[in-house]
Amino acid sequence: MDSPERLWNIMVSPPYNIKPTIPMYNRLIRHYARVPSQYPEVNNRMMEKIREGSALLLDTLREVHRAASSLARAKELAKRGLLTDSVEQFERKYQYLV
Repeated sequence: MDSPERLWNIMVSPPYNIKPTIPMYNRLIRHYARVPSQYPEVNNRMMEKIREGSALLLDTLREVHRAASSLARAKELAKRGLLTDSVEQFERKYQYLV
């Protein structure tokens, strides 16, 4: 029952220091949801991870919005011949975030 949480703790601690991603939160939360609700400590940990994952999702959505705005602006500047960078780099960043 504790294996996914132990793996999580190993991954986010030194020497690995992996920054959790939304899919990582999703997997851990789904694991917690399969544990019987008679274990309140598991429900508390699940709620904590839901809050952390939600905050990460909101931050990511803000970044996606900024990247989309930058891409639109880059395309407009490129049309006018005023862009010094390539539009592709803006597209790559946007696609990566999405």
